[in-house]
Amino acid sequence: MKRKAILFLRWLCVCLVGVGLSGRVEAQQEPLASPLAALLKEGYRQIDQGDHGEAEISFRRVLGGNPQLPTARRGLGLALWGQGQLPSAERELRAAVELDSFLDPGDSSRLGAAVHFELARVRDQLGGQAAGEIRRLEYRRRAIEGYQEALGVDPGLIAARMRLANLLLETGKASEAVREAEVVVRSRPTDVESRLLLSSDYQQWCDLTRAERELNEALRFEPNHSFALVRLGELLMERGELGGAIEKFRLATGINPEFWEAHRALGFAYLNSHQPREAIQAFETALNIESGDWQSRYHLATLVGQGGQLALAAEHLEHAITAKPDFWQAYEELGYVLLRQGKVEGAARRAGSILRLSPRAAEGHVVLAMVSWRRREVENALVECALVLESRPDDLGALALQALALWEIGEKAQTRQTMTQIAALQPQLFDPSQFCERIICGARDIGPIRNLLRRYRYLIVPRPQ
Repeated sequence: MKRKAILFLRWLCVCLVGVGLSGRVEAQQEPLASPLAALLKEGYRQIDQGDHGEAEISFRRVLGGNPQLPTARRGLGLALWGQGQLPSAERELRAAVELDSFLDPGDSSRLGAAVHFELARVRDQLGGQAAGEIRRLEYRRRAIEGYQEALGVDPGLIAARMRLANLLLETGKASEAVREAEVVVRSRPTDVESRLLLSSDYQQWCDLTRAERELNEALRFEPNHSFALVRLGELLMERGELGGAIEKFRLATGINPEFWEAHRALGFAYLNSHQPREAIQAFETALNIESGDWQSRYHLATLVGQGGQLALAAEHLEHAITAKPDFWQAYEELGYVLLRQGKVEGAARRAGSILRLSPRAAEGHVVLAMVSWRRREVENALVECALVLESRPDDLGALALQALALWEIGEKAQTRQTMTQIAALQPQLFDPSQFCERIICGARDIGPIRNLLRRYRYLIVPRPQ
Protein backbone atom coordinates (compact mmCIF):
# COMPACT_ATOMS: atom_id res chain seq x y z
CA MET A 1 0.00 0.00 0.00
CA LYS A 2 2.82 2.38 0.84
CA ARG A 3 4.36 1.91 -2.60
CA LYS A 4 1.06 3.02 -4.20
CA ALA A 5 0.86 6.08 -1.97
CA ILE A 6 4.42 7.06 -2.89
CA LEU A 7 3.69 6.60 -6.62
CA PHE A 8 0.67 8.89 -6.25
CA LEU A 9 2.57 11.52 -4.27
CA ARG A 10 5.34 11.68 -6.88
CA TRP A 11 2.75 12.18 -9.62
CA LEU A 12 0.69 14.74 -7.69
CA CYS A 13 3.72 16.95 -7.04
CA VAL A 14 3.91 17.51 -10.79
CA CYS A 15 0.24 18.49 -10.94
CA LEU A 16 0.14 20.99 -8.09
CA VAL A 17 -0.14 24.60 -9.13
CA GLY A 18 1.04 26.51 -6.10
CA VAL A 19 2.36 29.82 -5.03
CA GLY A 20 6.03 30.71 -5.39
CA LEU A 21 8.27 29.71 -8.27
CA SER A 22 5.44 28.14 -10.29
CA GLY A 23 3.47 31.33 -10.75
CA ARG A 24 3.84 35.06 -11.07
CA VAL A 25 5.33 36.59 -7.92
CA GLU A 26 4.01 40.00 -6.95
CA ALA A 27 6.04 42.49 -4.96
CA GLN A 28 4.21 44.07 -2.04
CA GLN A 29 3.99 47.84 -2.13
CA GLU A 30 6.48 49.39 0.28
CA PRO A 31 7.09 53.04 1.18
CA LEU A 32 10.56 53.08 -0.39
CA ALA A 33 12.78 55.67 -1.91
CA SER A 34 12.23 55.67 -5.66
CA PRO A 35 15.54 53.95 -6.67
CA LEU A 36 15.03 51.11 -4.17
CA ALA A 37 11.37 50.69 -5.14
CA ALA A 38 12.37 50.42 -8.81
CA LEU A 39 15.10 47.92 -7.95
CA LEU A 40 12.64 45.84 -5.89
CA LYS A 41 10.17 45.78 -8.76
CA GLU A 42 12.95 44.81 -11.16
CA GLY A 43 13.97 41.91 -8.88
CA TYR A 44 10.48 40.41 -8.97
CA ARG A 45 10.30 40.92 -12.74
CA GLN A 46 13.58 38.97 -13.06
CA ILE A 47 12.13 36.13 -10.98
CA ASP A 48 9.08 36.01 -13.23
CA GLN A 49 11.43 35.66 -16.21
CA GLY A 50 13.45 32.93 -14.49
CA ASP A 51 16.60 35.04 -14.16
CA HIS A 52 17.24 34.16 -10.53
CA GLY A 53 20.92 35.12 -10.52
CA GLU A 54 20.19 38.68 -11.60
CA ALA A 55 17.25 38.81 -9.21
CA GLU A 56 19.56 37.88 -6.33
CA ILE A 57 21.82 40.84 -7.22
CA SER A 58 18.84 43.21 -7.33
CA PHE A 59 17.46 42.13 -3.97
CA ARG A 60 20.88 42.28 -2.30
CA ARG A 61 21.24 45.86 -3.50
CA VAL A 62 17.81 46.71 -2.03
CA LEU A 63 18.76 45.11 1.27
CA GLY A 64 21.98 47.10 1.27
CA GLY A 65 19.81 50.19 1.50
CA ASN A 66 17.13 48.73 3.80
CA PRO A 67 18.07 45.40 5.45
CA GLN A 68 14.79 45.20 7.41
CA LEU A 69 12.54 45.09 4.36
CA PRO A 70 10.38 41.87 4.41
CA THR A 71 9.55 42.02 0.71
CA ALA A 72 13.22 42.18 -0.26
CA ARG A 73 14.07 39.30 2.11
CA ARG A 74 11.32 37.27 0.53
CA GLY A 75 12.53 38.14 -2.97
CA LEU A 76 16.09 37.13 -2.09
CA GLY A 77 14.79 33.86 -0.66
CA LEU A 78 12.88 33.12 -3.87
CA ALA A 79 15.91 34.01 -6.00
CA LEU A 80 18.13 31.66 -3.98
CA TRP A 81 15.46 28.94 -4.11
CA GLY A 82 15.36 29.25 -7.87
CA GLN A 83 19.12 28.59 -7.94
CA GLY A 84 18.78 25.49 -5.79
CA GLN A 85 20.39 27.09 -2.71
CA LEU A 86 17.80 25.69 -0.31
CA PRO A 87 19.48 26.35 3.08
CA SER A 88 20.14 29.99 2.17
CA ALA A 89 16.63 30.35 0.73
CA GLU A 90 15.18 28.94 3.97
CA ARG A 91 17.18 31.46 6.02
CA GLU A 92 16.00 34.44 3.96
CA LEU A 93 12.36 33.37 3.84
CA ARG A 94 12.41 32.77 7.60
CA ALA A 95 13.79 36.28 8.06
CA ALA A 96 11.02 37.63 5.83
CA VAL A 97 8.37 35.91 7.97
CA GLU A 98 9.91 37.26 11.19
CA LEU A 99 10.19 40.82 9.85
CA ASP A 100 6.66 40.66 8.45
CA SER A 101 5.29 39.69 11.86
CA PHE A 102 6.35 43.09 13.27
CA LEU A 103 4.09 44.98 10.84
CA ASP A 104 0.61 46.05 11.92
CA PRO A 105 -2.08 43.47 11.01
CA GLY A 106 -3.86 46.01 8.82
CA ASP A 107 -0.70 47.09 6.98
CA SER A 108 -1.27 46.65 3.24
CA SER A 109 2.42 45.82 2.76
CA ARG A 110 2.19 42.58 4.75
CA LEU A 111 3.28 39.50 2.82
CA GLY A 112 0.33 37.35 3.82
CA ALA A 113 0.01 33.58 3.43
CA ALA A 114 2.31 33.36 0.41
CA VAL A 115 5.57 33.70 2.31
CA HIS A 116 4.53 31.08 4.88
CA PHE A 117 3.68 28.71 2.03
CA GLU A 118 6.98 29.39 0.27
CA LEU A 119 8.96 28.82 3.46
CA ALA A 120 7.07 25.56 4.08
CA ARG A 121 7.79 24.36 0.53
CA VAL A 122 11.51 25.03 0.92
CA ARG A 123 11.56 23.12 4.22
CA ASP A 124 9.57 20.35 2.54
CA GLN A 125 12.26 20.05 -0.13
CA LEU A 126 15.04 20.19 2.45
CA GLY A 127 13.34 17.31 4.27
CA GLY A 128 13.35 15.28 1.07
CA GLN A 129 17.08 15.87 0.61
CA ALA A 130 18.25 15.55 4.24
CA ALA A 131 20.82 12.81 4.83
CA GLY A 132 19.79 11.73 8.34
CA GLU A 133 16.37 10.55 9.50
CA ILE A 134 16.32 12.99 12.43
CA ARG A 135 17.03 16.01 10.21
CA ARG A 136 14.51 14.79 7.63
CA LEU A 137 11.77 14.47 10.23
CA GLU A 138 12.61 17.86 11.74
CA TYR A 139 12.39 19.64 8.37
CA ARG A 140 9.09 17.89 7.63
CA ARG A 141 7.71 18.84 11.06
CA ARG A 142 8.61 22.48 10.39
CA ALA A 143 7.14 22.26 6.88
CA ILE A 144 3.86 20.99 8.32
CA GLU A 145 3.83 23.93 10.74
CA GLY A 146 4.52 26.29 7.84
CA TYR A 147 1.62 24.98 5.76
CA GLN A 148 -0.64 25.26 8.81
CA GLU A 149 0.50 28.86 9.40
CA ALA A 150 -0.20 29.70 5.75
CA LEU A 151 -3.70 28.26 6.09
CA GLY A 152 -4.17 30.19 9.32
CA VAL A 153 -3.66 33.39 7.30
CA ASP A 154 -5.58 32.19 4.23
CA PRO A 155 -7.76 29.07 4.75
CA GLY A 156 -8.59 29.10 1.04
CA LEU A 157 -5.00 28.47 -0.07
CA ILE A 158 -5.77 25.09 -1.66
CA ALA A 159 -2.23 24.33 -2.84
CA ALA A 160 -1.02 24.61 0.77
CA ARG A 161 -3.80 22.35 2.04
CA MET A 162 -3.11 19.73 -0.64
CA ARG A 163 0.59 19.66 0.14
CA LEU A 164 -0.16 19.57 3.87
CA ALA A 165 -2.40 16.54 3.32
CA ASN A 166 0.35 14.83 1.29
CA LEU A 167 2.99 15.52 3.92
CA LEU A 168 0.76 14.28 6.73
CA LEU A 169 0.22 11.10 4.73
CA GLU A 170 3.96 10.68 4.13
CA THR A 171 4.66 11.04 7.85
CA GLY A 172 2.08 8.41 8.83
CA LYS A 173 -0.66 10.78 10.02
CA ALA A 174 -3.37 9.30 7.83
CA SER A 175 -6.39 10.50 9.83
CA GLU A 176 -5.15 14.11 9.79
CA ALA A 177 -4.38 13.80 6.08
CA VAL A 178 -7.93 12.61 5.41
CA ARG A 179 -9.34 15.59 7.30
CA GLU A 180 -7.33 18.08 5.23
CA ALA A 181 -8.12 16.30 1.95
CA GLU A 182 -11.84 16.32 2.74
CA VAL A 183 -11.67 20.11 3.11
CA VAL A 184 -10.01 20.33 -0.32
CA VAL A 185 -12.71 18.16 -1.94
CA ARG A 186 -15.52 20.18 -0.36
CA SER A 187 -14.03 23.36 -1.82
CA ARG A 188 -13.30 21.76 -5.24
CA PRO A 189 -15.81 18.91 -5.66
CA THR A 190 -15.21 18.48 -9.40
CA ASP A 191 -11.41 18.65 -9.22
CA VAL A 192 -9.86 15.29 -10.15
CA GLU A 193 -6.55 15.84 -8.34
CA SER A 194 -8.42 16.63 -5.11
CA ARG A 195 -10.41 13.40 -5.42
CA LEU A 196 -7.22 11.44 -6.06
CA LEU A 197 -5.59 12.97 -3.02
CA LEU A 198 -8.52 12.02 -0.79
CA SER A 199 -8.60 8.52 -2.27
CA SER A 200 -4.92 8.04 -1.49
CA ASP A 201 -5.50 9.18 2.09
CA TYR A 202 -8.45 6.83 2.53
CA GLN A 203 -6.43 3.94 1.11
CA GLN A 204 -3.55 4.63 3.50
CA TRP A 205 -6.15 4.76 6.27
CA CYS A 206 -7.30 1.27 5.11
CA ASP A 207 -10.76 2.52 4.12
CA LEU A 208 -10.85 0.90 0.68
CA THR A 209 -14.58 1.50 0.16
CA ARG A 210 -14.23 5.28 0.42
CA ALA A 211 -10.99 5.17 -1.56
CA GLU A 212 -12.81 3.43 -4.43
CA ARG A 213 -15.70 5.89 -4.20
CA GLU A 214 -13.36 8.86 -4.65
CA LEU A 215 -11.60 7.22 -7.60
CA ASN A 216 -14.93 6.55 -9.29
CA GLU A 217 -15.93 10.17 -8.68
CA ALA A 218 -12.66 11.35 -10.22
CA LEU A 219 -13.30 9.18 -13.28
CA ARG A 220 -16.87 10.45 -13.52
CA PHE A 221 -15.47 13.96 -14.01
CA GLU A 222 -12.58 12.84 -16.22
CA PRO A 223 -13.14 9.31 -17.66
CA ASN A 224 -9.81 9.21 -19.51
CA HIS A 225 -7.62 10.09 -16.54
CA SER A 226 -4.96 7.39 -16.87
CA PHE A 227 -3.53 7.81 -13.39
CA ALA A 228 -6.96 7.47 -11.77
CA LEU A 229 -7.51 4.30 -13.80
CA VAL A 230 -4.22 2.85 -12.54
CA ARG A 231 -5.08 3.73 -8.95
CA LEU A 232 -8.47 2.07 -9.31
CA GLY A 233 -6.85 -0.97 -10.90
CA GLU A 234 -4.38 -1.27 -8.01
CA LEU A 235 -7.23 -1.08 -5.52
CA LEU A 236 -9.14 -3.81 -7.37
CA MET A 237 -5.99 -5.96 -7.46
CA GLU A 238 -5.57 -5.50 -3.72
CA ARG A 239 -9.07 -6.92 -3.30
CA GLY A 240 -8.24 -9.88 -5.56
CA GLU A 241 -10.36 -8.68 -8.50
CA LEU A 242 -7.67 -9.36 -11.09
CA GLY A 243 -9.94 -9.28 -14.13
CA GLY A 244 -11.20 -5.82 -13.25
CA ALA A 245 -7.68 -4.63 -12.48
CA ILE A 246 -6.36 -5.82 -15.85
CA GLU A 247 -9.23 -4.01 -17.59
CA LYS A 248 -8.37 -0.70 -15.86
CA PHE A 249 -4.63 -1.03 -16.54
CA ARG A 250 -5.26 -1.81 -20.22
CA LEU A 251 -7.50 1.26 -20.49
CA ALA A 252 -4.76 3.40 -18.92
CA THR A 253 -2.06 2.12 -21.30
CA GLY A 254 -4.38 2.68 -24.25
CA ILE A 255 -5.01 6.29 -23.21
CA ASN A 256 -1.37 7.01 -22.37
CA PRO A 257 1.01 4.50 -24.03
CA GLU A 258 4.05 6.22 -22.46
CA PHE A 259 2.76 5.76 -18.90
CA TRP A 260 5.29 3.13 -17.89
CA GLU A 261 3.90 2.66 -14.37
CA ALA A 262 0.61 1.55 -15.98
CA HIS A 263 2.47 -1.10 -18.03
CA ARG A 264 4.27 -2.27 -14.88
CA ALA A 265 0.97 -2.49 -12.97
CA LEU A 266 -0.48 -4.50 -15.87
CA GLY A 267 2.52 -6.83 -15.62
CA PHE A 268 1.88 -7.36 -11.89
CA ALA A 269 -1.79 -8.15 -12.59
CA TYR A 270 -0.91 -10.67 -15.30
CA LEU A 271 1.73 -12.20 -13.02
CA ASN A 272 -0.80 -12.66 -10.21
CA SER A 273 -3.33 -14.16 -12.63
CA HIS A 274 -0.74 -16.71 -13.88
CA GLN A 275 -0.38 -15.30 -17.38
CA PRO A 276 3.44 -15.24 -17.71
CA ARG A 277 3.59 -14.48 -21.43
CA GLU A 278 1.41 -11.39 -21.07
CA ALA A 279 3.31 -10.33 -17.93
CA ILE A 280 6.63 -10.54 -19.77
CA GLN A 281 5.28 -8.37 -22.57
CA ALA A 282 3.97 -5.75 -20.12
CA PHE A 283 7.23 -5.59 -18.14
CA GLU A 284 9.27 -5.33 -21.36
CA THR A 285 7.08 -2.43 -22.52
CA ALA A 286 7.59 -0.65 -19.18
CA LEU A 287 11.38 -1.08 -19.51
CA ASN A 288 11.38 0.16 -23.11
CA ILE A 289 9.89 3.40 -21.79
CA GLU A 290 11.80 3.60 -18.47
CA SER A 291 14.95 1.47 -18.40
CA GLY A 292 15.57 2.31 -14.73
CA ASP A 293 12.37 0.59 -13.55
CA TRP A 294 14.03 -1.96 -11.26
CA GLN A 295 10.77 -3.58 -10.18
CA SER A 296 9.81 -4.48 -13.75
CA ARG A 297 13.39 -5.59 -14.34
CA TYR A 298 13.31 -7.93 -11.33
CA HIS A 299 9.98 -9.55 -12.18
CA LEU A 300 10.96 -9.92 -15.82
CA ALA A 301 14.15 -11.66 -14.69
CA THR A 302 12.23 -14.17 -12.56
CA LEU A 303 9.87 -14.93 -15.45
CA VAL A 304 12.53 -15.44 -18.11
CA GLY A 305 14.58 -17.43 -15.60
CA GLN A 306 11.64 -19.76 -15.02
CA GLY A 307 11.50 -20.16 -18.78
CA GLY A 308 15.12 -21.32 -18.84
CA GLN A 309 16.73 -18.11 -20.14
CA LEU A 310 19.24 -17.96 -17.31
CA ALA A 311 21.79 -15.68 -18.99
CA LEU A 312 19.08 -13.11 -19.79
CA ALA A 313 17.70 -13.40 -16.25
CA ALA A 314 21.16 -12.75 -14.79
CA GLU A 315 21.59 -9.70 -17.03
CA HIS A 316 18.27 -8.22 -15.91
CA LEU A 317 19.09 -8.86 -12.26
CA GLU A 318 22.48 -7.15 -12.57
CA HIS A 319 20.68 -4.09 -14.00
CA ALA A 320 18.12 -4.18 -11.17
CA ILE A 321 20.91 -4.28 -8.56
CA THR A 322 22.69 -1.36 -10.23
CA ALA A 323 19.46 0.67 -10.16
CA LYS A 324 18.58 -0.37 -6.58
CA PRO A 325 21.73 -1.46 -4.69
CA ASP A 326 19.84 -2.30 -1.47
CA PHE A 327 17.26 -4.52 -3.17
CA TRP A 328 18.30 -7.78 -1.48
CA GLN A 329 15.66 -9.88 -3.28
CA ALA A 330 17.46 -9.22 -6.56
CA TYR A 331 20.74 -10.46 -5.06
CA GLU A 332 18.96 -13.56 -3.78
CA GLU A 333 17.37 -14.29 -7.15
CA LEU A 334 20.70 -13.73 -8.90
CA GLY A 335 22.29 -16.21 -6.49
CA TYR A 336 19.68 -18.81 -7.49
CA VAL A 337 20.27 -18.13 -11.19
CA LEU A 338 24.03 -18.54 -10.78
CA LEU A 339 23.49 -21.82 -8.90
CA ARG A 340 21.27 -23.08 -11.73
CA GLN A 341 24.08 -22.18 -14.13
CA GLY A 342 26.51 -24.16 -11.99
CA LYS A 343 28.38 -21.00 -10.94
CA VAL A 344 28.65 -21.88 -7.27
CA GLU A 345 31.47 -19.48 -6.47
CA GLY A 346 29.67 -16.62 -8.23
CA ALA A 347 26.61 -17.31 -6.10
CA ALA A 348 28.84 -17.32 -2.99
CA ARG A 349 30.25 -13.91 -3.94
CA ARG A 350 26.76 -12.49 -4.39
CA ALA A 351 25.68 -13.83 -0.99
CA GLY A 352 28.81 -12.33 0.54
CA SER A 353 28.11 -8.93 -1.00
CA ILE A 354 24.68 -8.86 0.71
CA LEU A 355 26.04 -9.96 4.08
CA ARG A 356 28.83 -7.39 4.05
CA LEU A 357 26.20 -4.66 3.76
CA SER A 358 23.56 -6.33 5.97
CA PRO A 359 25.02 -9.18 8.07
CA ARG A 360 21.62 -10.57 9.14
CA ALA A 361 19.92 -10.40 5.73
CA ALA A 362 18.06 -13.67 5.16
CA GLU A 363 18.48 -13.19 1.40
CA GLY A 364 22.24 -13.67 1.77
CA HIS A 365 22.09 -16.55 4.24
CA VAL A 366 19.65 -18.61 2.14
CA VAL A 367 21.94 -18.43 -0.90
CA LEU A 368 24.94 -19.24 1.28
CA ALA A 369 23.06 -22.25 2.69
CA MET A 370 22.58 -23.63 -0.82
CA VAL A 371 26.20 -22.87 -1.70
CA SER A 372 27.35 -24.74 1.42
CA TRP A 373 25.17 -27.72 0.48
CA ARG A 374 26.64 -27.79 -3.04
CA ARG A 375 30.10 -27.85 -1.43
CA ARG A 376 28.87 -30.66 0.87
CA GLU A 377 29.56 -28.50 3.92
CA VAL A 378 26.53 -29.94 5.71
CA GLU A 379 27.06 -28.31 9.09
CA ASN A 380 27.55 -24.90 7.50
CA ALA A 381 24.38 -25.41 5.47
CA LEU A 382 22.44 -26.16 8.65
CA VAL A 383 23.84 -23.06 10.38
CA GLU A 384 22.85 -20.86 7.43
CA CYS A 385 19.35 -22.40 7.29
CA ALA A 386 18.87 -21.66 10.98
CA LEU A 387 19.88 -18.02 10.39
CA VAL A 388 17.34 -17.71 7.57
CA LEU A 389 14.55 -19.26 9.64
CA GLU A 390 15.13 -16.79 12.49
CA SER A 391 13.64 -14.00 10.36
CA ARG A 392 11.74 -16.07 7.75
CA PRO A 393 10.34 -19.05 9.71
CA ASP A 394 8.21 -20.21 6.77
CA ASP A 395 10.96 -20.01 4.12
CA LEU A 396 10.34 -23.21 2.14
CA GLY A 397 13.79 -23.27 0.54
CA ALA A 398 15.51 -23.11 3.93
CA LEU A 399 13.12 -25.67 5.44
CA ALA A 400 13.54 -28.11 2.56
CA LEU A 401 17.32 -27.84 2.65
CA GLN A 402 17.34 -28.15 6.45
CA ALA A 403 15.24 -31.34 6.26
CA LEU A 404 17.53 -32.87 3.62
CA ALA A 405 20.70 -31.97 5.57
CA LEU A 406 19.27 -33.37 8.81
CA TRP A 407 18.27 -36.55 6.95
CA GLU A 408 21.79 -36.78 5.58
CA ILE A 409 23.37 -36.77 9.07
CA GLY A 410 20.76 -39.10 10.59
CA GLU A 411 18.90 -36.64 12.83
CA LYS A 412 15.55 -38.41 12.45
CA ALA A 413 13.56 -36.57 15.13
CA GLN A 414 14.55 -33.13 13.83
CA THR A 415 13.99 -34.26 10.23
CA ARG A 416 10.44 -35.35 11.08
CA GLN A 417 9.78 -32.04 12.83
CA THR A 418 10.91 -30.03 9.79
CA MET A 419 9.00 -32.26 7.34
CA THR A 420 5.86 -31.83 9.46
CA GLN A 421 6.23 -28.07 9.13
CA ILE A 422 6.68 -28.38 5.34
CA ALA A 423 3.58 -30.61 5.10
CA ALA A 424 1.52 -27.94 6.88
CA LEU A 425 2.86 -25.09 4.76
CA GLN A 426 3.17 -26.62 1.28
CA PRO A 427 2.19 -30.27 0.75
CA GLN A 428 3.10 -29.93 -2.95
CA LEU A 429 6.76 -29.95 -1.89
CA PHE A 430 6.44 -33.71 -1.38
CA ASP A 431 6.65 -33.91 -5.18
CA PRO A 432 10.38 -34.66 -5.81
CA SER A 433 10.63 -32.26 -8.75
CA GLN A 434 9.20 -29.36 -6.71
CA PHE A 435 11.41 -30.18 -3.73
CA CYS A 436 14.45 -30.28 -6.00
CA GLU A 437 13.49 -27.00 -7.65
CA ARG A 438 13.11 -25.31 -4.28
CA ILE A 439 16.68 -26.11 -3.14
CA ILE A 440 18.21 -25.99 -6.66
CA CYS A 441 19.48 -29.52 -6.22
CA GLY A 442 22.28 -31.27 -8.05
CA ALA A 443 22.19 -34.70 -9.74
CA ARG A 444 23.48 -36.48 -6.67
CA ASP A 445 20.67 -35.06 -4.52
CA ILE A 446 17.88 -36.81 -6.45
CA GLY A 447 18.25 -40.19 -4.72
CA PRO A 448 18.37 -38.83 -1.15
CA ILE A 449 15.41 -36.52 -1.90
CA ARG A 450 13.28 -39.44 -3.13
CA ASN A 451 14.14 -41.49 -0.05
CA LEU A 452 13.37 -38.55 2.27
CA LEU A 453 9.98 -37.85 0.69
CA ARG A 454 9.05 -41.54 0.57
CA ARG A 455 9.86 -41.90 4.27
CA TYR A 456 7.68 -38.98 5.37
CA ARG A 457 4.92 -39.13 2.78
CA TYR A 458 2.52 -40.35 5.46
CA LEU A 459 2.53 -36.76 6.80
CA ILE A 460 0.33 -35.74 3.87
CA VAL A 461 -1.33 -39.09 3.04
CA PRO A 462 -3.07 -40.60 6.07
CA ARG A 463 -2.26 -44.25 6.66
CA PRO A 464 -5.10 -46.72 6.10
CA GLN A 465 -6.98 -47.70 9.27
